[in-house]
Amino acid sequence: MSPEFEDEGAIPFLKLRGRWLRDMGFNAGSKLQIDAEDGVITLTILGRPKLPRPGVPRRIERQIHHTMVEADHLPICPNGSLL
Repeated sequence: MSPEFEDEGAIPFLKLRGRWLRDMGFNAGSKLQIDAEDGVITLTILGRPKLPRPGVPRRIERQIHHTMVEADHLPICPNGSLL
């Protein structure tokens, strides 16, 4: 764990996986817009859904693609709400 996160304990993360994602147009390499607000995360495909390339072995299509997500840091009030 890097020093800047030592005091925070476990860092939450999400991992989504399944054929249902592909069925909805979320293919490997698709560009996404990620919006988040209190208790809700919305993933939106930007542009047209990227279709799997014919003739490319599936193991190559399944490579992991990471996306950096940046958010505005909002101060939290003592009651847990955002300012």
